[in-house]
Amino acid sequence: MKYSFPALSLLLLIAEKAFCFGFPGSCNSQNNTDAEDAISTNRYPDGISATNSSDCCAVCKGDYQCSYWVFADDVNWCWPLVSLSDTQPMVSNRTFGTSPTVCPSMVFEPPGISYECNDVIPGGVAVADVGTCCNLCMGMAAQGFGSCTAFSFNADLGICWPKTAAGCRTFNRTGVTSGYVAGTAVPLRLPVNGTNLLLNAGPDEQTLA
Repeated sequence: MKYSFPALSLLLLIAEKAFCFGFPGSCNSQNNTDAEDAISTNRYPDGISATNSSDCCAVCKGDYQCSYWVFADDVNWCWPLVSLSDTQPMVSNRTFGTSPTVCPSMVFEPPGISYECNDVIPGGVAVADVGTCCNLCMGMAAQGFGSCTAFSFNADLGICWPKTAAGCRTFNRTGVTSGYVAGTAVPLRLPVNGTNLLLNAGPDEQTLA
């Protein structure tokens, strides 16, 4: 099937706008609130500079591990978080927020897993972040581009590969994030560098294509 560049550009715009404006939800925040016993995401173990709480929220949405965030407006610093034990109220110069899971119907792989084969768009397409890639995949069928049930995104290249299925094989690749629609079959993970990738897999991940 040949793809029209104007149509693809429109689809990308829809995916980017949906992600930026919080589809399928938006960040909720609480002023003067901090997080207790918080664990930072792997991407930002020491946090990252941000101009305001909205920027911090956007950073969290762009990190597939991030479910919570804390912004310090006295130092303009943002902490994207995986988890926390509780929130602490009445803390000045702190804003605590939650972010909806990026593409909640997707099961995200551990970092570095890449799906091979089954590309919807040969060569992939340039996008800004993993959230846009995921939303692009989820919106393809509705826009007449064919079914997409999985994706791989290379952050180093800025390229998204929507997939009709999770792929014929998977490999460890630096900078790659992949995900598949929950309930769909995923490929057998062949041992990579002596590591059995199925050892810590969840029930969905142990379904063989």
